[in-house]
Amino acid sequence: MRREVVTYLVLALAFVVSWLIWPLWTARSSFFEDKLMLNGMHVSLLGSSFVYSLAITYLIAGYALISALVLILWKNKYSLYASFIIAFVSLTLVVDSIIFRYRYLISRGAYVVPTPTGYIYFQASVSLSFGPPFWLLLALLVLSELNLSTKASWLRRVRKRPLDKVAVSVQTQPLAAVLIGLKELGIPHEYREGSIKFNGVEVYEGSPRELNSDEAFVFQPEGGALHITPASQERLETREAVMSALASAVKRWQGVTENEYERERGTGRRAADDTCADKLGLCRRDHDLRRRLFGYCCASTCDTVAPDTFLRRGF
Repeated sequence: MRREVVTYLVLALAFVVSWLIWPLWTARSSFFEDKLMLNGMHVSLLGSSFVYSLAITYLIAGYALISALVLILWKNKYSLYASFIIAFVSLTLVVDSIIFRYRYLISRGAYVVPTPTGYIYFQASVSLSFGPPFWLLLALLVLSELNLSTKASWLRRVRKRPLDKVAVSVQTQPLAAVLIGLKELGIPHEYREGSIKFNGVEVYEGSPRELNSDEAFVFQPEGGALHITPASQERLETREAVMSALASAVKRWQGVTENEYERERGTGRRAADDTCADKLGLCRRDHDLRRRLFGYCCASTCDTVAPDTFLRRGF
C-alpha cells in the first residue's frame, strides 16, 4: 500500500476520532450552546444539557472513511476521482448542517433552541466557531485533491531521490557513491578491503591490478577512472565511471540484454499508459527499478531504453 494512501487513511481516522472529543462546530450565546458532535447535537441551555441525534453526522463521518477505504479496496485509476468526490460530499454535508442551523432554526429574527419537550425562542447574538475536526476534514479534502493531481505520488516528489544521494559523493568519494547506489537499488554486492564486487564486476581505488573479473572500474587518486575489460582499457570521467558501474550492475542483476528488450518490447514502441508495468514482464522490472531510482515511473520513461542505457544518460 502506498504511503500516500496510508497517510490519507490515518488522517480520515484522526478526523473521526477527534470528532468524538471535540465538536465539529459550535453555536454559542450568553446562555445557550449548540455543539455538533459525532453522536448528534449537544445542547446546553440555562444549566441543562441534552442530546438529539442527527443522521447527517453519521453520513459526514461515513463518507470521510469511505473516501479513504475506496483507495484501498478499489485499486483502479478512477479511485482517486471517487475518493475526492466522496470527501467533497462529506464537507458539503458539514456546510449543509450549518445552513440548516441558521436557515431553519431562526424564526422572525428569534433563534430556536430544541429541547426534550419542545422549542424555546429567544433573541440574542450567536457566534459560530469551528473545532479541530472541521480543520482535519478540510485537510482531508486538500489531501484528496493532492492525491488526485499527483496520482498519489506526492511523497515521492518531495523526498530526495536515491540517486541524488549518489550525486553528493560522486566527485569526492566515488567508491562510496557506487556503494550507496548499489544499496539504494537493492543489488547484492560484496565490499571488502576497499573493493566492491558484484556479478562479475569489480570496483576499487588505486592502481590497476590483474583482472580477475569480467570488467573493472578503477578510480584514480588524481581524478577520473579506468574501465578495464579483457579486450580493452578506457579512461572515463569520475561521474561517468560511477554511472557506468551502476548501469553495469543493473544490467547484470536483471539478466536482460538490450537485444532482449528490443525483441520483447519492440523498437521505438512506448507504453500507452501508466499500466505498462502490467503488460510486459520486462517492463515490470524496468518499472520497479525506475520507481527506486526516481520515485516514480510513467509512460514517458517506460520506453524501449534498457535501464543500464538509461542510467548512462545521467540525471
